[in-house]
Amino acid sequence: PDPSMTSPDDGCMLSVAVKAWSPDAPPDYLAVDLTVTNRQLYYVSEAAIPHGIAHERYKSGIILMRRIPASGVTFRMGSVTGESDRDAEAEIPHYVTLTNDYYMAIYETTIKQHYNISGVLQCSYRNCNIWTNSAFSANHFDLAGPSNLRGTGEGCSWPTNHAVDAESVIGRLHSIVGDDRFDLPTEAQWEFAARAGSSAPFGREGVSLDDVAWTFLNTPAPVNGGYWHPTCEVGLKMANGLGLYDMLGNAGELCLDAFAAGERYSDGGAVVDPRGPVFTNRTVVVRGGDVRCGDYRYSLSRCRTAARAGTACDTGKTAFGSGYRLIRFIGPMPGPFINENGEE
Repeated sequence: PDPSMTSPDDGCMLSVAVKAWSPDAPPDYLAVDLTVTNRQLYYVSEAAIPHGIAHERYKSGIILMRRIPASGVTFRMGSVTGESDRDAEAEIPHYVTLTNDYYMAIYETTIKQHYNISGVLQCSYRNCNIWTNSAFSANHFDLAGPSNLRGTGEGCSWPTNHAVDAESVIGRLHSIVGDDRFDLPTEAQWEFAARAGSSAPFGREGVSLDDVAWTFLNTPAPVNGGYWHPTCEVGLKMANGLGLYDMLGNAGELCLDAFAAGERYSDGGAVVDPRGPVFTNRTVVVRGGDVRCGDYRYSLSRCRTAARAGTACDTGKTAFGSGYRLIRFIGPMPGPFINENGEE
């Protein structure tokens, strides 16, 4: 109570201070409500988040996001000699500078969150009616189908711009929230957030893969028979240094960038805000591995911050085992982009 503000009835009143946040320097946490249109709420700290970040609401009707402090930061992307199980050709070390902060979802998108965005109760390894907090995993999920993430029209324009089709999953999210700054992360944005300032292969010093990831070796057997192990509830393993959960294992995470098989992912030179090659075969980058890591066909080496893979997303094909984690740009959307020849 402010002693200077009194009332004849109760003797005091509560004073409230209102702070205006700059669009370029918002608070550390953002809650995106999927059940109410045009509602985004900011929180200055983890302690200020109602009911705590582990509450079920942040795994169903609300996407909770953490600000990633990337503006002007240069980090080493890729793996270096001596890292166990590294792929020397696919993980060439090089320095990357990111020019802007961004928000990233604390959890992988869950089955229930995907339903609240798309209106489609779509899942693979779990009973959709029971495991709504499990990571959405894209068995039967087609980037070029009617329930695709970005769309097959404007949504195929990356890396030229961030446009998406209105009827796509992310297009629907833009409509719900009234904000077009949401998208998948670029591969560089994903790795920067996964590393959280650490050069360790699992995104945190002194941890084992089992501490931070659901893999084939520590997930329950399929409930109704079959071979593939199920994705698990998000947020049960240890978070990385930025408070992000399940960056490794559980569901693989699709990125914006195209995956060009047979092409070098870097020549080792320093780059700024890389955004990958032009799409030619509708194969996209998937990072972090998934619950199949440790199966006889899928090595545990896929569950590392530097590990890279591609997944085919043509019409009629599926991004098997892959889910997604959203980001929201801070400030205006970047673009139009200029290529190395100075042309749009």
